[in-house]
Parts: sequence; structure tokens; C-alpha cells
Amino acid sequence: MIHRGLTAMVALMLAGLSAGVAGAAQPAAKGYSLTVEVTGARETTGVVRAALFNDPAAFPDGKFTRNAAVPLKGKNSVRLVFKNLPAGTYAISLYHDADGNDKFGKALGIPKESYGFSVLRDEVMSKPEFDDAKFDVRKNTSITIPLLGP
Repeated sequence: MIHRGLTAMVALMLAGLSAGVAGAAQPAAKGYSLTVEVTGARETTGVVRAALFNDPAAFPDGKFTRNAAVPLKGKNSVRLVFKNLPAGTYAISLYHDADGNDKFGKALGIPKESYGFSVLRDEVMSKPEFDDAKFDVRKNTSITIPLLGP
């Protein structure tokens, strides 16, 4: 259930994710793999779109380090893989583009599509900070992010 107090911040930060997909940086020559299991899609159609950040000032809606988009294809979970990452501290923001229109769905600033952030497991009432969602990649790493919201 969506909390009535949910601000337009969640919608704005995820709208930036859908707008920036074309501007992803090229992968590093060598590094580690990050596997992200995204779980809990209420619909099994559409695409999960994710952005990976290593700049605290950019998270969750600015210029990202990498991005990924994976269709659900009849499942309620997907696996995203980011390869050749340099060791570092990262955070992820993502959303379930249920209608496949490359935009985070919202009405009056309230999310109409599910979203998620690394480390965070509860719906957010405002824009999360990088420190709230950060995790380290110092070896091949796997994390799970549950989809939140509608």
C-alpha cells in the first residue's frame, strides 16, 4: 500500500533514471561483477530499469555510472549483471517499467509503478541518501533488491 505522505521526490528521482538511460558510461577494462536479483514484481510484464551510482552527489536521480534494463518475460523477478566494475562503493535505484514506456509511472507525484533501492527494504517517504543505499564491491558481489510500492 502506498503511504499518503509519499512525496513527489520518489517520482522525480526515478524520472531522472528513465531520462538518462542513453548516457551510460563505458565499462572498465577489468574489474568485478555485480549480480542484482530484483524480486517481487506484481506484474510479470514490462521491464526492470536500474541505474548504478558511485557518486554520492548524483544518487538517486543524477548521472549514473551504468544502467541496465531487463524484461520480466512472465516472471516476477529478474537478474541484472554489471560486469567489469572497479572496486568501490555503489548504490542502485531502479523501477519496474510495467507498461514499457521508458518512464517511471506516477500520478500527482505518487508512484504508479514499483521501485527499489539497494539496501533499503521499506517504502521511502522522501529521496534516500547515498549512505542509506550504499554497498561495497571489492570482489564479485550479489545483492537482492525487492520492488516496493504499488
